Amino acid sequence: MKKSARYISYTNHCSLPVLLLLTQVVAADPFVESSGFVYFEAEDSQVGGDWISGTALDHFSGASYIEWNGPDLFDPAGAGRDTITYQFEITNPGNYELRWRTRIAKGDSNTESNDSYVRFPSGVNIAGEEPLFGWQKVFMGHHGAWFWDAKVNDHVGANVRQFFPAGTHVMEVSGRSNGHAIDKIALYRYESLELSPNDLDIRSGTPQSIIDGNAANAVSVNNDPRAVSEIPLGLQYTPGECTNGTLALQPVADVHLLNGGLLNTGSLEVSPLVATTLMRFDTSIAPKFDTAELELTVIDGDQPATIEYALLDGTGWAESDSALDPAPQYVLQLALEQRTWNSNTRYSIPLSAGNLQSDIINMSIAAVSAEGGLTVASRENSQQMPLLVMRGSGDFCETYRANVTALGAEAVEMESTSTGATDDTTAAGTESGESMQTEVTGVTQSNSGGGSGGGAFGLLSLLALVGLVTGRPRRGEKHCSIHANQSAHLPCHRFRQTV
Repeated sequence: MKKSARYISYTNHCSLPVLLLLTQVVAADPFVESSGFVYFEAEDSQVGGDWISGTALDHFSGASYIEWNGPDLFDPAGAGRDTITYQFEITNPGNYELRWRTRIAKGDSNTESNDSYVRFPSGVNIAGEEPLFGWQKVFMGHHGAWFWDAKVNDHVGANVRQFFPAGTHVMEVSGRSNGHAIDKIALYRYESLELSPNDLDIRSGTPQSIIDGNAANAVSVNNDPRAVSEIPLGLQYTPGECTNGTLALQPVADVHLLNGGLLNTGSLEVSPLVATTLMRFDTSIAPKFDTAELELTVIDGDQPATIEYALLDGTGWAESDSALDPAPQYVLQLALEQRTWNSNTRYSIPLSAGNLQSDIINMSIAAVSAEGGLTVASRENSQQMPLLVMRGSGDFCETYRANVTALGAEAVEMESTSTGATDDTTAAGTESGESMQTEVTGVTQSNSGGGSGGGAFGLLSLLALVGLVTGRPRRGEKHCSIHANQSAHLPCHRFRQTV
């Protein structure tokens, strides 16, 4: 690293000449672009002036992040103070987009402490894109987490795009809003690479599965000493039925994120840089459990791969969506396993039960190694679907069945107070509820009744009632649901906190 000093003059509001010393921090060696992508940690250039190096915010990448601790410099005349310069070398000339992983470090507004100045002295404006002239305010609009986003023009929110010919270039960053933290910076050829936040994390070496967080700095990781194991193919438990202290639930939704788009098929892809699987489990009526495992069947594998299972925050995606918007936030790592994942093999992955005590469990499955991936069966595969297997002690199953009954009683009460429902619509709703449960669990009423414990019969009866008030949830709404893609509009009961 090296520092250089330069002086500029401008006129202040009193029309007096002012001489400012602007410290410029320069990275010694350029970061080399490869296959249309180049990234660097924000701390890769030495921090100087009013830039500080921070580690207080969770889920950062690398050794630290940087944060502007100087005054707010909303007047563009203040741009250039304590400039940090990143040199990068372009080997594949073309149109590049800037994305950086930043966070609002102070306050509770998504429009304050959310921007810094950026300049590309050697960049060339692109026809049809927002032109850049000198120092530009580059902002994001997300509070409470790190996020890959970079926009210019307050009233437009345009992408930051420039043409770079082959050769060495610089990106300059200068402080603007006090409390704006920067973790990582990336430039990529957007016309040939469609990169989601998860893709950016993986390509830039952020060891996490989706959007936010850092596996090395996560709030907690899986501390379960049990090992991943191979188990017999097929379902060993009936979904929705609790027997001998064991309850198995299938996902209420599962998709895979492929090149920025969501796909809902009979299989789920997990591959580095390309595909990540998302799953959602509704455990709102499950009592507190002592242990948990995720069971899944690998359809296509036979190669070494490091797979991360992570907990996500947010339920703003549905199987019918074409894109991930709004994006869920990374919370913590549930498990990390490096092995050869054999084709046509079912695995049990131990998860820390203490991290899963919530009504809705969203998780991601991602390949975090440079090579290797796998394909797993989705919930549409009735014989090999994923299962979340929970085990509890004492009256675990009895409490679960009581919760099912209580939720069914509430559905009846809500239906009795509703208006405008005819006998025809009631009958249709009941049939819809029954057929939906058959699709969700992958079992029929006859084989459900054959299991011991009686839980499946109660669940089917409940769904016949819940079907009366079933409707598509509004985006972002939180429901206690045991339907796939549909939700009973009932308040979420946190049964685990009341038993």
